[in-house]
Amino acid sequence: MSIALNTLFRQGHPLLINPYRFKEEELVLNGNISLGMVLAATSRALYEILHESVVTCRYMNKVHPTETISAISYVKEVRDIINSGGLEELTMVTIGLRNVDPMTDLANVDIPTDLFLETMDRQALEEFLEENCPVLAGNKVILVAERVILRHAPQSHLRDMATPLL
Repeated sequence: MSIALNTLFRQGHPLLINPYRFKEEELVLNGNISLGMVLAATSRALYEILHESVVTCRYMNKVHPTETISAISYVKEVRDIINSGGLEELTMVTIGLRNVDPMTDLANVDIPTDLFLETMDRQALEEFLEENCPVLAGNKVILVAERVILRHAPQSHLRDMATPLL
């Protein structure tokens, strides 16, 4: 069973990722696994996601199996869904990062919103980061994904309650 799961996720099967046969820089995770890991890293803070769709995804750099994956997100739009019992739709851009801990490495860093809103190719992105956000320069951005999420709005059960008269 574990061989089947490792083969499915292409992470641990010796025929796919064998550190004894290949050098670390020769081993690369495929795009779907990288995207899944990035979305999982950022989805923890998004309350309860009911449905999610990826609108666009641009892969910027390779990811090796031993690298740490993290993510940062920017919410472009929040739309309340009327008469849905507290559902909302978020349109957001998520940037996947490798070997960056957002909680410590980006704690006091002003991240420019153009990073999330402008469409850039790999070279333009690196030039932009070197000039505007050097802590993310050096091929640390692995992908940029725009997605739409349907979720329960946080505290929606409190919004719908009438304010008591005192």
